[in-house]
Amino acid sequence: MLVDSRLTNPKAIAEAGKIIYSTVQTQLETEHWGRFVAINIDTGQFFLGDTSDEALAAAHAANDGLCHLIRIGFPAAFGHASFRTGIDRLRR
Repeated sequence: MLVDSRLTNPKAIAEAGKIIYSTVQTQLETEHWGRFVAINIDTGQFFLGDTSDEALAAAHAANDGLCHLIRIGFPAAFGHASFRTGIDRLRR
């Protein structure tokens, strides 16, 4: 049995999702800035939500394909922050 390499390669899933996103990017960023989109990399379908959970739930309800999640208009769906204390800032 052959295994699709995308199933074991998160970078390949992300790249496929970004390629599909690029075809609808202008429309989505104009109409849905800040929302989340789950893109099924096998069918090209995309599912919108105000939260990541909503977008992924809509995708899951429609089918069981692999999805790439994007926050529309942002470089990443999620980010990170550092909350340094005043003492930490003084040490720099």
